[in-house]
Amino acid sequence: MKRPLRTALFWLHLTGGVIAGLAILSLAVSGALLGFERQLLASASALLPNNSQRPPLEHGLSELVSAYGPAETLRLTLARDGTQPATVREGRGPTTFVDARSGKAMEDPAPTMRAALATLRAYHRWLTLSGVERDQARAILGAANLVFLGLIFTGSVLWWPRLLRWPWLRQQLTWRPAPPTAKARDLRLHHMIGAWAFLPLLIICASGTVFYYRWANDAVYTLAGEPAPVRAPAPARSDAALTPAAVAKRFCALPLEALIGAAVPGWTQLTVTLGGEATEPLRFSVDESAGGQPQAVTTVTVFEDGTVETAAFDTLSAGQRARRLLRFLHTGEALGIGGQIMATAASIGAAVMVWTGLALSMRRLILTPWRRRRQGVRKGR
Repeated sequence: MKRPLRTALFWLHLTGGVIAGLAILSLAVSGALLGFERQLLASASALLPNNSQRPPLEHGLSELVSAYGPAETLRLTLARDGTQPATVREGRGPTTFVDARSGKAMEDPAPTMRAALATLRAYHRWLTLSGVERDQARAILGAANLVFLGLIFTGSVLWWPRLLRWPWLRQQLTWRPAPPTAKARDLRLHHMIGAWAFLPLLIICASGTVFYYRWANDAVYTLAGEPAPVRAPAPARSDAALTPAAVAKRFCALPLEALIGAAVPGWTQLTVTLGGEATEPLRFSVDESAGGQPQAVTTVTVFEDGTVETAAFDTLSAGQRARRLLRFLHTGEALGIGGQIMATAASIGAAVMVWTGLALSMRRLILTPWRRRRQGVRKGR
């Protein structure tokens, strides 16, 4: 790269880092703390073991909806092994926790953990603000995420040498020999973490851009060769719509759990929405993973006559698959526990890169000019 172009790229990199540094640091630290959110909640919410067994799904449906007679729709989530409480949610209302083994409502088993993680998630997304300020915070964080994506590319170009030789590469990717000065230490950390975390951070930032900007979301579908979906208003509820209790009664004579087990033998949890029109079948979202892996989710449709249809992840369009994967690639969950470890480590690395980058910028922009002025004053005397 020619010297003037490299210089311009360097100052663009430095300026972007200084302007967006604190917002990027906020995203990185909160993202790292949320890295194992699902496991923390599962561990804190685990039910105490007892001798009772969870009844089959078809027997438990009526019990789970018995307290929601007037409800129009209910969203139920149930773990197969019964070690986690089932959840029942009416529309956008609060979640009720139910011991699936007894069918009785219970208190939230992990209120403190759930509230702390919810606050942290809100901080990660919009700094826990509300109203107009929330939209402004989202805009700031979205711009910071986009700037960070640019910093990843410009940093990789600046880091790449004219000749890629092993002695230089070994020095850049390892800590030995130890840097002799604080400036050299910060520069080594900045380069080393940037090189190791390049791919995870690229995935995290690119997927984050899809969440913040509609044009990025539409680009996912465009690249997949299909039009982006348009959100249509929810259809009005007709007179033929059934209450959740009526839906449960309509299907309770079927061996629902056996039918789902035959369609997806390795399922671990399922989600079903009760309500809707009188002629609609039941559609279960059946997960074979511990959660967060859309490629392990199968839609199982059960009709009133007992026939079953399945739609695996592979049956979705390319755009739908890409969009769902991006959601969980952002947290690393799509790749299992190993992906979560990499995403969390990359987020910690991003925080260190911001810290070292700001330290290096402060030395260049403030400390060095100040020292030069002092030396000039002394010489003038």
